[in-house]
Amino acid sequence: MPLISRLVACHLLAIVGAQAAAASLTLTTEDLPPYNTVSDDLKHVSGAVADRVIEIMQRADVGYTLAPSGWNRAYMLARTQPGTCVFGTARIAPRENMFKWVGPLGSAEWHMYVRDDDYAVANSLDGVHGETISVYRSDALSLYLHEHGYQVTEAENSENSLAALLAGRAKYWATPRHAALPLLQKMEATDRVRYAFSFGHTDLYLACNPAVDDALIERMRQALKHMEQDGTTQRIDARYLPRDKMH
Repeated sequence: MPLISRLVACHLLAIVGAQAAAASLTLTTEDLPPYNTVSDDLKHVSGAVADRVIEIMQRADVGYTLAPSGWNRAYMLARTQPGTCVFGTARIAPRENMFKWVGPLGSAEWHMYVRDDDYAVANSLDGVHGETISVYRSDALSLYLHEHGYQVTEAENSENSLAALLAGRAKYWATPRHAALPLLQKMEATDRVRYAFSFGHTDLYLACNPAVDDALIERMRQALKHMEQDGTTQRIDARYLPRDKMH
């Protein structure tokens, strides 16, 4: 190979190598056990979705900075900041063109709960029209109920959403199945709330700002594919998503 050609080839390889080494993302999320549990110092996140994301970053050789916060801020950072992704984000139609998607990283079954002393309750979503449903503001479940004309009262966080049910400000509490039991235990309310029915589910993804490079997105997708093939995702689920008594 002529000297000039070799120099050009080496230069291109150096550029590609530098780009790969420089690949780094800001990852935002919320505290929502068992999907994501944020440490008190905000430096570590673990959980059924979080562990998948961190494993993806390691296998795809992507540097990352964790930036956990409340859901609205986490979501808007990924919407507006290049090099930023948010997890675990429900992939629903209104959001489809807002992000580049890596997943699914898991799923969230939507369940309805009631106070344990309330027996005049419906057993399907058709029976709750006109009743107040407590939800977490701006998440996919809340958006779904709004879109279909249900009466909801929104809270700024999951604790306040459950508190509205316990205080009688709402007849129903809607939340992802696996998020219910950890929150009930945290608020010492496991004997005050019972499962009523399920009414849907959504898949959860890593949602990246559209400016994130397509090649980087593909590397992360391939990393997840290999995790599914070698049993890593199943082992993660076994750690965080045990069968519970809340259905």
